[in-house]
Amino acid sequence: MVHCLVYTSTLVLIAWFGSGRTAELTQLAFLFLSTLLTHWLIDGFNLAQHWGRIVNQTQNESVRIVVDQTMHLFVLGVLASLIFPA
Repeated sequence: MVHCLVYTSTLVLIAWFGSGRTAELTQLAFLFLSTLLTHWLIDGFNLAQHWGRIVNQTQNESVRIVVDQTMHLFVLGVLASLIFPA
């Protein structure tokens, strides 16, 4: 859980500075809560390993790491488009 909190806090700070410090508190709060929850779900339930079994993928550690990181990047992209629309 500490890992998720550090990751999420860092991300929220980057989002705040990246917005030119104009992001609203509600945007940052939603980003914090949704990132914390999704990060915990992906890591806590080892979704990359389950995904590898579902699609009959190799259980090689490096492949699982890439799948895990891809899941995190996908979630971050979805959250960014929802919270900070262009």
